[in-house]
Amino acid sequence: MKKVVSLVCMLVMLASLLATFTVGAASPVNGFQVSGTKLLDANGNEFVMRGVNHAHTWYKSELKTTIPALAKAGCNAVRIVLSNGEQWTKDSASEVSNIISLCEQNKMIAILEVHDATGYNDEASLLAAANYFVDIKSALVGKEDTVIINIANEWGGTWDSAAWASGYKKAIPVIRNAGLTHTILVDSTGWGQYGACVKERGKEVFAVDVLKNTMFAVHMYGYAGKDEATIKSMIEGAQSQGLAICVGEFGWNHSDGDVDEEAIMRYCQEKNVGWLAWSWKGNGGGVEYLDMAYDWAGNSLSEWGNNVVNGPNGLKNTSVICSVFTGVTPTPTTTLAPTPIPTSSSDPDSGMRDISAIDFVKDIKIGWNLGNTLDAPTETGWGNPRTTKAMIDKVKEMGFNAVRVPVTWDTHIGSAPSYKIDEAWLNRVEEVVNYVIDNDMYAIINVHHDNTWIIPTYANEEQSKEKLVKLWEQIADRFKDYSDYLVFETMNEPRVIGSPTEWTGGTYENRDVINKFNLAVVNTIRASGGNNAKRFIMVPTNAATSLDVALNDLVIPNNDDRVIVSIHAYSPYFFAMDVNGTSNWGSDYDKTSLSYELDAIYNRFVKNGRAVIIGEFGTIDKNNLSSRVAHAEHYAKEAAARGITVFWWDNGYYYPGEAETYALLNRYTLKWYYPEIAQALVRGAGGNPSYTPSPTPTKSSMPTPSPTPSVLYGDVNGDGKVNSTDLTTLKRFLLRIIDEFPSPNGRIAADVNGDKKITSTDLTLMNRYLLHIIDKFPVEGTPDDNNPGILYNGRFDFSDPKGAKCAWSGSNVELNFYGTEASATIKSTGENWFQAIVDGNPLPPFSVNTTTSTVKLVSGLTEGNHSLVLWKRTEASLGEAQFLGFDFGSGKLLSAPNPLERKIEFIGDSITCAYGNEGTSKEQSFTPRNENSYLSYAAITARNLNASSNIVAWSGIGLTTNYGGAAGPVMLDRYPYTLPYSGVEWDFSKYVPQVVVINLGTNDFSITPDKTEFITAYKTLIGQVRKNYPDAHVFCCIGPMLWGTGLDSCRSYVTEIVNDYNKKGDSKVYLVEFPQQNGSTGYGEDWHPSLATHELMADQLTEEIKSKLGW
Repeated sequence: MKKVVSLVCMLVMLASLLATFTVGAASPVNGFQVSGTKLLDANGNEFVMRGVNHAHTWYKSELKTTIPALAKAGCNAVRIVLSNGEQWTKDSASEVSNIISLCEQNKMIAILEVHDATGYNDEASLLAAANYFVDIKSALVGKEDTVIINIANEWGGTWDSAAWASGYKKAIPVIRNAGLTHTILVDSTGWGQYGACVKERGKEVFAVDVLKNTMFAVHMYGYAGKDEATIKSMIEGAQSQGLAICVGEFGWNHSDGDVDEEAIMRYCQEKNVGWLAWSWKGNGGGVEYLDMAYDWAGNSLSEWGNNVVNGPNGLKNTSVICSVFTGVTPTPTTTLAPTPIPTSSSDPDSGMRDISAIDFVKDIKIGWNLGNTLDAPTETGWGNPRTTKAMIDKVKEMGFNAVRVPVTWDTHIGSAPSYKIDEAWLNRVEEVVNYVIDNDMYAIINVHHDNTWIIPTYANEEQSKEKLVKLWEQIADRFKDYSDYLVFETMNEPRVIGSPTEWTGGTYENRDVINKFNLAVVNTIRASGGNNAKRFIMVPTNAATSLDVALNDLVIPNNDDRVIVSIHAYSPYFFAMDVNGTSNWGSDYDKTSLSYELDAIYNRFVKNGRAVIIGEFGTIDKNNLSSRVAHAEHYAKEAAARGITVFWWDNGYYYPGEAETYALLNRYTLKWYYPEIAQALVRGAGGNPSYTPSPTPTKSSMPTPSPTPSVLYGDVNGDGKVNSTDLTTLKRFLLRIIDEFPSPNGRIAADVNGDKKITSTDLTLMNRYLLHIIDKFPVEGTPDDNNPGILYNGRFDFSDPKGAKCAWSGSNVELNFYGTEASATIKSTGENWFQAIVDGNPLPPFSVNTTTSTVKLVSGLTEGNHSLVLWKRTEASLGEAQFLGFDFGSGKLLSAPNPLERKIEFIGDSITCAYGNEGTSKEQSFTPRNENSYLSYAAITARNLNASSNIVAWSGIGLTTNYGGAAGPVMLDRYPYTLPYSGVEWDFSKYVPQVVVINLGTNDFSITPDKTEFITAYKTLIGQVRKNYPDAHVFCCIGPMLWGTGLDSCRSYVTEIVNDYNKKGDSKVYLVEFPQQNGSTGYGEDWHPSLATHELMADQLTEEIKSKLGW
């Protein structure tokens, strides 16, 4: 009775509390109130924010000047940057009270935000921001009609909607439990720019607010504000969920790209959506261009500021002062009622199709495993990030229509006899399943790494079975109403761990007990009611092996026709799983062997009406992409032809050359490590793979200044040294294994290139530092560097004091500079195309066509040290280029990068030039724009091996004759020159490579060359190479464009040449044959290799060079 009375009292109190917060139709509210997609002020009028951000916490003394200036500019609201003391000096309650009073005097709404949590992912930072508002409660109470609480600026540096929602579901109650009833504003995750999180998880966040008085903000820079379509999607995504949203920050440009500010203001005006421009004044760190005013009083506005203030959709033309300052009441009166708490986003279809298991499996075209995630001790315990809907969306986008979700339960269940599953874990599993089901994809869930207690022996049978049944009772009950798009798998690879027959089919005892386990689970599922009576269920053999001994003893529970056999087949083992095994696959023998294995499964099961799913298969990464692609497509195709569906095992582990490296998708960036393999799987299964997965945004850096303490760069663990421990710690941080560094200054110390971001570039630089390739980090350079210089890669002529000249493909200059921008002055004698690569990021190409031009390569960078490579994309036949100078604005050229120790020279024809590789059809004619030597197999190979490349290549050229017998110089004529058109000869002592790659013969065999002439010319070229580089390894290549008798003859002649050198004691001459292109990876212009083919060639050549030189 006591419990009942207490419950009644609680309900009465809750009703009273809600009555206090609920506003009737006839009465105005006490403060701002969210109503659907609108924000209403205390009078019930819709209020649309039009304002500016002010960086108060860094410029406290400017408050009295700035606030009136903003009012004069037309603002009806101002977003105030505050600090809770975590990073900067705390703004006290009295200071905040003064800010609010000053805003009220100037008829502006104060939107208060804590900036200290910007970009942080830990919930502690967010809760600290929320508690700050509790600390200054005295300044806020009674100001519900003029103040909005924007809890934390850009909390959440990742694009993880679930983590974002989880944090705010804890932060909002902190505000409400303190009695603060103000409208709450919640920034999107992804540094404010991933507005999709509001669509994905905003309802959950809104639901925890007992007052239903929460709205959302997206910050629009280079990702969220890049174009009108993206802008609309961000706003409409939130509104489609019945949620209110505003643009909490936006600029006209940013370090992550251009911003369409006109579209932002125009569309917000059209949709009555609020916006707050960043920012009035005081920006630093390379984003000074975001200052709207040149002085705090606003007497002089920048172009950006003038657009915000006076533009057609700017402040003065669209801003309306809040009615709490004007006394206007609403007409008609608006009824405000609490918004109902949203229901789950998943409402699975309860229908079960009348379909056979064979047809059902055929409908599951191709699958992907969410490995090493929910099957780990904790979801992120094995280095993968928390699963998001965006992750599953990316898998669907590629063409997969099924996801296997392995789940380990052991660490989430209670003790005997109930073995109750932790409710939070079961909810999380369902949430991930919903990501899949809601995407119209098939989902498989199982009992995965529970082998420590699922022990198939007679001695352990009863205890294991009891626990397994209790587990499945709960799983089956939770999912019993889901449609047949959800499949259950009884166990994963059941076996006796460590036994001699663990992976070879087990003993009869093991197989017998596994059959009993399968029967018990199937009976439990069938008895659970709902759709489980007809649910498709997968049952495994011992260790899920396809060996005959295991298949022979498998018993189908009750001969149930909706039971599917579960097999794992990483075949062939030495290629697929053994890191020391073969890296090559694709011979007729390889294909036949795999077909035989699939035939055995088909003949035993599918042919007799029993469906089969190969729930796991894959190949580890041995830097052998072309073989893996061929294997994946053949495997999926052959399995599909036999009515078997396959699922690739993706465990998220990406370290080429190591064991267990099955990762295809980078789950942090949502970019595919190997889209070629994913596409091959989908293609093999009969689907249409996505060849252009949409780019995944990177988080933008904070557009506000912060002080930088004294720090030892590279020392991320704070022990006063830079060593391998720091390298490992940084690596773990980038893999999200850890969320923070041991040292408080770790984030600053990790940014060794000074670009205000922590990326793989920093990891590479730290590794180079520890290997003594560099003696200091780029961030440690200063504008006073007294040894400025440029590194020239390729054949350059320095005889003209005005500037260095080059002609050959891939010639490039490399430099370091301090500043925010870079320009280059280039003279070109033809239509040459160039590409700038800044801080490792390739920028859009540009051309200089028979003129001299100064080109702005990049601007708007964060002020600091940057690296620049300026690359000549086009070939020598299109003309020479002269670099007449560089300009860095107020910045300065720093010391030149060190040349790489490894060097490779490439001698070739149009294939090596990358002729038309960016074209999309073999019917296209050549255009200089589509010739990109930066993405040629030659350049990629060099980058793969951390080597420089020196490319000497000319389209149409041969050794004895040019394409089609055309007249003109052949390679032996062109090879000696720096500038072939100007007759400037090359000094071979300036560049002595360890490797020379010769890829010639394609044009010679466009007709039928004389064998003796061809072999003589080829040997003459090798002789010149040997004379200039006595110790070089020479790789003689046969290109992918040859076919028929031409291919046969070229192969025969070049093989004879290589063998002859080998027989004479020159063992450093090798034969490499690139596979004949067949259109499977597309074509470039005029039948030339595509970008994808160049990548495959590079993978093959990289492996060849590594195997011979040990690189």
